[in-house]
Amino acid sequence: MKARIIDQPASVYEDPDGNARPIIELPIGTEVELGRIENRNGKPWLTVRLGRGVRGYLPGHTRIYPFQHVTLAETTAVVYAEPSAESDVVARWNWHTRFVITEEVRQDGERWARVRGPSVEKGFIGGKTRVMAALKAPKI
Repeated sequence: MKARIIDQPASVYEDPDGNARPIIELPIGTEVELGRIENRNGKPWLTVRLGRGVRGYLPGHTRIYPFQHVTLAETTAVVYAEPSAESDVVARWNWHTRFVITEEVRQDGERWARVRGPSVEKGFIGGKTRVMAALKAPKI
């Protein structure tokens, strides 16, 4: 399962041990592939895979946003370039379009969802857009 780092610093360790030196620091927004959870000395660690086959461990308290595979439950949805209805429209999706929510953001007091889906690598839909859990991951 993919997830986005939403808190800093996000240190990745070679071993699930807080005394080890971090092998890399991940900035906010970094995407990681999550593996299993391991417990060491009573503390949880998330196994992660980064690019180029690099593997490591994130402390269990690291704040992440797991990607959500969803299906549009409205007749249409407008996908914007930025989290603002004033920004450019990058797509219009129809009922049952499958896509991924990769992050929730707030802009000017409104909720938005960062999305990835058909013909859209990065876009935003309004936070009140109705969706339902997808039975299988969308093809992107």
